[in-house]
This record gives sequence, C-alpha cells and structure tokens, in this order.
Amino acid sequence: MRIKGSGEYTDAKGRNYTVLGVGDVSDDEKLRRLSVSGNVSFDKLSCDRISVSGRCEGDSIFAKSLEISGALSIENISCDKIDISGKPQIETLTADEISIATRNGFIGNINCKRLKIYDSNELIVEKGFENLFVGHFSLSKSNSRIRIKSIEADKVELENCEVDVIRCKDAFIGANCVIDKLFVSGECSVMPGSKVGETVRT
Repeated sequence: MRIKGSGEYTDAKGRNYTVLGVGDVSDDEKLRRLSVSGNVSFDKLSCDRISVSGRCEGDSIFAKSLEISGALSIENISCDKIDISGKPQIETLTADEISIATRNGFIGNINCKRLKIYDSNELIVEKGFENLFVGHFSLSKSNSRIRIKSIEADKVELENCEVDVIRCKDAFIGANCVIDKLFVSGECSVMPGSKVGETVRT
C-alpha cells in the first residue's frame, strides 16, 4: 500500500504510525485503523476501520467500516458498513449497510441488506416504513445517474440511478431513476418521472 499525502494507521498489535508525504505499508499487514487525506493505492487492503478523503485505488478491500469521500476505483469491496460520497468505480460491492451520495460513477454488482443511494442536495425522510421524498426536485441542471448492473438487497432506496436489474424485498425508487427490471416481494413505490421497465412480484 502506498500513501501520498497525510495518513495515520494502527497495526494489528496496536502500534500507531503517521505518514507525511509518501509512505509504504505491506499489503500483507492487517491493520486496525487507517485514515488518509490524499491518495492511497494498494493491491489488497485488510483493515477494521478505513477512512479516506481523496482518491482510493486498488484490487480489494476487506473491512468492518469504510468511509470514503472523493474518487475510488476498486475491483472488490467487502465490508459490514460502507459510506461513500463521491464518484465510485467498483466491480463488486458487498456489505450489510451501504450509503452512497452520488449521481455519477459505475458499480457492477451490489449485494447487501440495506442500500441507500441519494443526491446529497436532496433529502429522503422516512416516516414509519414510508418514504417521503422532500426537497427541490428540479433536475433541469443535471440528469446524470450512477450506472449499476445488478442489485440484490432486502431494502433499496434509490435516487439518480440507472440499473439493469434489482432483486429485493422492499423498493423505494426516488427521483431521476431508470430501472430495466425490478423483482420485489414487499413494499414498492416509484416516484413520478422515474421509469421501471418491468416489475415482477415475487
């Protein structure tokens, strides 16, 4: 792993390290915590808690908690909880809970319990098990969307997404979405203006 910028990390034995400028860490070393402001690149990264503000590039990430603000290009991510704000380029994303603030990028396959993709300039408010999409839905400035091949989840809440296929229990399709095929067994709502090509009840 190479860090460019500033970073702090804690190794498996609890020892703390600081990087200012450029620093290298073995990809085989399992970390407890990693925090980077700048760029970080690696083949594989195994760490309990990861926080990156800047650019993150690599083949695979295995973590309990992952927070990234900026640009990321990763082949495979497997975490308990993921929070992304920026432009993701990911082939496979697996987690219990995933929150992504974006309207750009690409993700191949998502597998999770709960998925929320939203525009940070808009607001989703939950009331009980209903969703009220609140805010200015003026999309005249930009109709850009994140592109996703497939989603498998218990519950999905989406805005500004173009998805080939979704398989889920509950689906809440918000503003500026285009869904080719939706397989759903529970609650389902689609905001006017968004498009679902085919809905299949399972």
